Amino acid sequence: CVYEKAEGLREFMKAMGMQTSHYWISNYIFFFALYTVVTSCFWIAGAAIGMRFFSVSDPVLMLLLLVGWGLSLASLAILISALISSRRVASVVGYVLALIGSA
Repeated sequence: CVYEKAEGLREFMKAMGMQTSHYWISNYIFFFALYTVVTSCFWIAGAAIGMRFFSVSDPVLMLLLLVGWGLSLASLAILISALISSRRVASVVGYVLALIGSA
C-alpha cells in the first residue's frame, strides 16, 4: 500500500476506473491471505513436531483466536499504510513495531 502511494500507482488505478472500495477490500484480503498462509505453516509445523501447545489446546478455539488475530493484524496494516506515505518511513515503523512487539 505504501509503495503504491509513493509511486502514484493508486492514482493511476483510480484513473483507470478502479473503485476505492475495491482497492481496500483487495488489500485487506491479500494481507489476511498472507497471514493465513504463515499461520497454517506454523500450525502444521508445530503439530508435526509435537509441540504441547497444539496438543492440549482446543483446535476450534485456537482457530477462532488465530482468525481474530489475523483480522486485527490486517486492519492494523491497512491503518498504518494509510498514515505513511514513504517507503523508508514504513520500513522504520515496521522494524520499530516488531521490536516493541517482541519486547
